[in-house]
Amino acid sequence: MTIGNPGNESYQHLPERYLPTYFGPNKVEANSRYDSTTANDLKRNRRLRLSRSGVDLFLKSPRTFWMKWCYNLPESPPGPSPTLNTATGTLLEAEASRLRDEISQGRSGQMAILQGTPLEDAVPWIHPNDPDFVDRICGRPGGWRKSENTALPYIRSGEKNPAFDIYGELDEIFSITDEDGNEQLVIIDFKSKAKHFKMGKKGEYAGRPNTKSLDEFQDFGGWYRIQADFYQWHLRRCLDETGVSTPIHPIAYFVYVNLDAKESKNVTFATAGGKVSFHFDAYTVPHQMESDWIEPTLDLMLDCLRMNTPPAAQTSVTSTGKPRYHHEREYGKRYHWLWNNHPSTRDY
Repeated sequence: MTIGNPGNESYQHLPERYLPTYFGPNKVEANSRYDSTTANDLKRNRRLRLSRSGVDLFLKSPRTFWMKWCYNLPESPPGPSPTLNTATGTLLEAEASRLRDEISQGRSGQMAILQGTPLEDAVPWIHPNDPDFVDRICGRPGGWRKSENTALPYIRSGEKNPAFDIYGELDEIFSITDEDGNEQLVIIDFKSKAKHFKMGKKGEYAGRPNTKSLDEFQDFGGWYRIQADFYQWHLRRCLDETGVSTPIHPIAYFVYVNLDAKESKNVTFATAGGKVSFHFDAYTVPHQMESDWIEPTLDLMLDCLRMNTPPAAQTSVTSTGKPRYHHEREYGKRYHWLWNNHPSTRDY
């Protein structure tokens, strides 16, 4: 079956709870927009180095994924960097690295922001025989360019040659001890938002997550879950490669810091020096990971790249019955122009 046809969509292996409500039986169809064009065989068959973002792109639009890797068309125009989100994540990662140094000096290493949560006894994990392991897989310092060095080949069942080299850039790996005294590793991902919670009738913030419970915070949708699942799958492979069999805890945690811009108490101004202080609320949001969908999806990605023509555009039906192109929108329109005008797509 062709990638994009009903029953073989890019997201067919995802757990149902990850999908928006408008995806379901008989609500997805394929729509071919382009004339047949033969892709460049050398580009199509090259061995790719993929990260979690490559999987995201395929899930959003197999057509866009195919065009990027077969014709080197960028999936989106460059945009401004989310500097505040990056800064808060970098600071929390730096704190974890500092605590890791404390552990090596015999101190507790517990993170203050996790107190009062299910992770209050967790500490940053240190690889038993490779002290640089965490920095490499978490890309510190250097970001994805460093974590790319942890790429491992993925070979599809029944084939001899690797299809992809795959890597991922985790935020943090912590360690906990279960009731039986056994160590487990916990994947932690730092997130930042600027969300306002409306005040409820009882004087409480309606919808504000409870940091001391495992209630799911609905603002964390499928893409965050996909991210955590991918990190679990990649971390397990990297651990096995280094001979470490320590189990990964089935629940990942998003450590979420929020700056409510409508709450004046969250901003203070120093009387001297002109300094401004921002005060964040912190929440710990759990996610029960599932990674069984990843390898079947990687196989679909390989099928996609081996196609001679671009996959059909995936569409869904909204609650009002109108077609909705699956994650293409304005970028899809841009691709229509690129496809018709880019020199590499023309026949000579």
